[in-house]
Amino acid sequence: LVPTVDTVRYSWVVTQLLVAHKEILIVGDSGVGKTFIMQEAVSKLSDMLVSKINFSAQTSSGRVQFIIEGKVEKRMKDVYGPPMGKRMVLLIDDLNMPAKDLFGSQPPLELLRHWLDYGFWYDR
Repeated sequence: LVPTVDTVRYSWVVTQLLVAHKEILIVGDSGVGKTFIMQEAVSKLSDMLVSKINFSAQTSSGRVQFIIEGKVEKRMKDVYGPPMGKRMVLLIDDLNMPAKDLFGSQPPLELLRHWLDYGFWYDR
């Protein structure tokens, strides 16, 4: 990707938000460099545990939970987290792709929403 004024600007903003421990959602048309911007930003930060998930129509909430839980370690009885001294960053590509269920919701997105709202999820 050839750096443009916009990609350099967005990379700087994303890096600042990551350093401030803020959630980030980048939206835009296909091929504008969203994934590149995020990957470049997290590569500059050594205290981040990065996990990339590509969503598809077949992505289930169970699979998302399994992937995320596979990247963390047990700290106490029911407490899990990234290795000490690291923060976890999830790069989720194609967020809109999971198939809708009977009620029109997308279970993988509902799991992520619950996690962001409450900071945890329950065992399956």
